[in-house]
Amino acid sequence: MRSLQILFEDMNIRMMDAHQSATHLKDLWTMLAAYIDSSANELAAITDDQALMIFAMQFQGVVTPWLEIRGMTTQLLKIFDSALDQFQREQQPVIVEGR
Repeated sequence: MRSLQILFEDMNIRMMDAHQSATHLKDLWTMLAAYIDSSANELAAITDDQALMIFAMQFQGVVTPWLEIRGMTTQLLKIFDSALDQFQREQQPVIVEGR
């Protein structure tokens, strides 16, 4: 009974973490969509080379971190897959021979 309670508590914590992560992801996508709309309006209003260069430098400042994030994604996915595999192994019942 106690191990079942611990299992449900663990599952509850994981679900709350997943919900919080999904909320952060949703907020991030909302922010990115607003930035894209704003950037499109700024780009449409550019009338000279200097304004274009300023826009390009600011835009590069936004894009560059995402290139680094893309590199981290594969590593994070491997970590999550490993953690999921370990969790699934821990949830499998132990079979004792001779009983």
